[in-house]
Amino acid sequence: MLFQHLRTEAASRRSVEMFAGMEHSIGSPLLGLKPSIKDAVQFAMRAFADEMRLFDDLKVCLVRNKTKTPFVTSDDPAVVTNRWHKEDPRVRHKSPGLMACGTTIFLPLSPRILCVAYDGDVYSVPHESGWTEVRNDSDVEAFNEQQFLNAFANIYFRDWNDHEWILSLYRAIQSRRLSCRHRVHYAVLDGSDGTHKRYRVVERFDAVAHEEALVHTETLSPMPSRWPTLLRWRAKGSVFTNGTGAGYIRVAQTPFRSAGGYWRESSGH
Repeated sequence: MLFQHLRTEAASRRSVEMFAGMEHSIGSPLLGLKPSIKDAVQFAMRAFADEMRLFDDLKVCLVRNKTKTPFVTSDDPAVVTNRWHKEDPRVRHKSPGLMACGTTIFLPLSPRILCVAYDGDVYSVPHESGWTEVRNDSDVEAFNEQQFLNAFANIYFRDWNDHEWILSLYRAIQSRRLSCRHRVHYAVLDGSDGTHKRYRVVERFDAVAHEEALVHTETLSPMPSRWPTLLRWRAKGSVFTNGTGAGYIRVAQTPFRSAGGYWRESSGH
């Protein structure tokens, strides 16, 4: 799942677009820093080699489609999303990373089978020996909507006779697609007490030349109209944080066990 999430052309183009947005905010080219598509693919593969165990702590379940509506897939099929992060006010205005509490991944394997990985501290999926079934069309459509929202340019399906309802479903959620998956913030030095510095977000054109500044990129993800009902909130679910800007990180991805410093909070559901 991680390999598929990182390796696609769509993922590489998003990386290139992020640097293009930084150039626009700074107002000058990032000489020697802005990657090509080829560079972005190589960076992604290096990241995979370094972090290939990143999702090992997630629980995995295979979903068998028992409806007449097939799963579709796309040119960016490993959809990483986070319902808890989108709905909990404690993380408002924060972007979830791949280590965040509440991470979920949806990856269609065929029109009849889909793989779900999820944070078991936040969600629960009823299953038997790692398999579960979906028996209503609305759940299949919820999974398909994730593909429509995440796709770069192409949706793939097996039977051409399905193209009309697929197009209809896409048009129904088209307005939820994001034209850009990154937002760039430009902040200038606003004060210092000798130990800490404070920065203020401004429009780049309002900044003074050569003024000390920070450029911060924020990853954006679309908000679906619905979520599959089989992905349930875990009773007495929990998330982990140390109160810093790192936010809420899954316990297996923190120094919790060795260095301490993280505490458990209710996931709120």
